Amino acid sequence: MKHNILYLVLVIFLSFAVNAQEIGFINEIGTPKLENVINNDITDVPIVIGKTYSIGTNNYNVSTSTNDSIIMKFACDTAFKYNGKTSVNIDGYEQTTTESEYLQETIYSEYNCNVSLLSGEVEVINNATVDDTNNFYLNTKMACIIFGKGKFITKSSEKSSTFIIIEGTATVMDNLSRKLYKLKEKDIVTVTPRPNLSGKASELLVNKNVVTTSQLDNSDYGVLINEMVLFDKQQKRYIFIALNKTNILTKLK
Repeated sequence: MKHNILYLVLVIFLSFAVNAQEIGFINEIGTPKLENVINNDITDVPIVIGKTYSIGTNNYNVSTSTNDSIIMKFACDTAFKYNGKTSVNIDGYEQTTTESEYLQETIYSEYNCNVSLLSGEVEVINNATVDDTNNFYLNTKMACIIFGKGKFITKSSEKSSTFIIIEGTATVMDNLSRKLYKLKEKDIVTVTPRPNLSGKASELLVNKNVVTTSQLDNSDYGVLINEMVLFDKQQKRYIFIALNKTNILTKLK
C-alpha cells in the first residue's frame, strides 16, 4: 500500500532488521480504559489518539463500557474496533521490522501476535501477511481463531464464542478437541460448552465443545460489509512509520 505524503519518502536504503512491536489508537468514543499489566501489577495508562505504545514486557488490557468504542491498530497492519462492553488482553506481540536511514512505512519480515478476547465483540481488519512465521491469533474461552487476510467479527462470552467471516479466510480451533475448521467468506462458527450428559454420550463429548456452522444471508452480509467499509476508512487514516528502531503511528494528511 502506497500513500502520497509530501514529508514521507518511501525508500529503503541500507536496510536492516530491528525488533519493534507497537500499537496505537486512532478513534475513541466514550471513556475506554487501557491498563498496563507487569508482574500482576496493574497500572492505568492514559489513552492518547495517535500515540505509539510499545509492547515488550508490557501486557496491555483494553476495555470498553456499554456505550464506548475505540479502534486499536497494530504495526503489522491489523486493526481492532472494540464495541461496547468488550475486554481484550494483548498477551504477546513480537515483530521484526525493516528499517532504513530514510522514513518508510513499516515493513516487517516476521511477526507473531497473540491476544485474548475475554468478553464482548471486536471487528477485525487484518492486512498482515499470514504464513508459517507470521501469525495473528485471537483466543476466547471456547476456541481460537487464526486470522488470514480479511475482515472479521468475533464475539465471546462465558457461554459461547462466535466467529463471522466477512471477507477473506480464517481457521478456528476448538480448545478442547483441537479440531480445526477452515472458514471462508460468509461463514459463521459458534462454539458452546458441551451439554451435561451421562453414559456413552458423555464419554464421546468429554473432550469436545459443541461447534455449529452456518452462513450469513445476503441482507445481513450487506449490512456488515457497509459497516466494515466505514471502519476501513477510519483505520486507513493512520499508518506506522519505521523510525529510530521503532514504529511510530502517523496520521495521513
